[in-house]
Amino acid sequence: MPWALLWIAIGVLVLLFVFTGSIILPIKAVILNILSLSATLGAITWIFVDGHLKWLVGDFTVTGAVDTGSVILVAVVAFGLSMDYELFLLSRIKEEHDAGRSNIEAVATGLQRSARIITAAAGLLAIVFASFMLSGVTSIKMLGFGVAFAIILDATLVRALLVPALMRLFGERNWWAPKAMKRFTLDH
Repeated sequence: MPWALLWIAIGVLVLLFVFTGSIILPIKAVILNILSLSATLGAITWIFVDGHLKWLVGDFTVTGAVDTGSVILVAVVAFGLSMDYELFLLSRIKEEHDAGRSNIEAVATGLQRSARIITAAAGLLAIVFASFMLSGVTSIKMLGFGVAFAIILDATLVRALLVPALMRLFGERNWWAPKAMKRFTLDH
C-alpha cells in the first residue's frame, strides 16, 4: 500500500507539473488532497466506529472498526474526483495567467468561471453517492457517506476557499519552476 500511494503521489506531481509548469501547485494539490482525505476518514471513523449520526445515514451495525476495502475505495474515488476538480480550477486559472493577467486576477477569474461547473458536478455526484446510504449494508452506507462527504468538503472548503487563498498567498511564486525543468512542460 505505501508503494502504491507513493506512485500515485509521484504521478500526480509529475502530471500537474507538466500541465502547469509549476513546482508549487502540484505540491499544494497533493497536500490539500491528503488533508481532505484525512478529514473524510475522520468523519467515517466518528460515524461508523463510534456510532454517531445514525439519524443521517440510517441504522447500521457498530462494529468498532471500519471495513478496510470500503475505506480504500472511498479514498481512491475521492482522490480521483478531487484531482479532477483541481484540474478544472487550475486550467481556468492558468489560462487567465497565460493571457497576461496578474496572479490575483487570474485566480479570481478562474474561480469565477469554473465554480459553477465544479459545484454542479460535485452536487450531482454527492447526491448519487449519498443515495448509497439507503442501503441496508453498512459497508455500502460507509462508501456512500464517505464519497459524498469528501466531494462536498472538496468542492466547498478546499476548491472554493483554500486553493484560491493559498494561490493568493503564494502570488507569482505559484508559477515558479527551475528554468531547466520548464522544457518538460506543455505549452498551451
